[in-house]
Amino acid sequence: MVSAVVLAAGQSKRLGTDKLLLELDGMQVIDIFLKKLSVSSFSRVNLTYHNKIIAEKAGKYGINTIYVDAPEAGQGYSIRLGLEGIETDVMFFAADMPLLKAETIDKLIYNHKEDHITIPVCDGKRRNPVIFPAKSIEALKAIEGDMGGRVVIDSGVFCLNRVEFQDCGQFTDIDDMDDLNRVKELWKR
Repeated sequence: MVSAVVLAAGQSKRLGTDKLLLELDGMQVIDIFLKKLSVSSFSRVNLTYHNKIIAEKAGKYGINTIYVDAPEAGQGYSIRLGLEGIETDVMFFAADMPLLKAETIDKLIYNHKEDHITIPVCDGKRRNPVIFPAKSIEALKAIEGDMGGRVVIDSGVFCLNRVEFQDCGQFTDIDDMDDLNRVKELWKR
């Protein structure tokens, strides 16, 4: 069984406003994302947050919420907190990916191999979300700063299981105005 950690405590510095509360066709990015996440089956879902509104929205979906008291400590800190109570393989999500398809989540889970890191690949590039084996949890908890899971992926300790996808647009996350405009354009399609 696979658990999930949703990283939703970012500070949105480059955008200047909480990107998860931006709207696409009248729905906030966080609602779009959580709705897709809710149709997949996970043994446990933890969401890290700093903005109380995000926690309230996650609560409506029965998601465990974990407050990040120091988001400036970086993604490693959020990862550590997000792993609370998780002992299974775990899929990490960035909550600012409203175009991610529920079918993609299910395909990654279906194709996941025990003791491997399962990574979506599109146009030869590694994407998110990524599934890490339970055996990597201690290494994930040791991450510092903003390096994220890339440190564990690049360590070479775990074999990589690459799952190919054709629709690269669904992996677009929102970091700045260019990304937001791209997401809006792709959303219309």
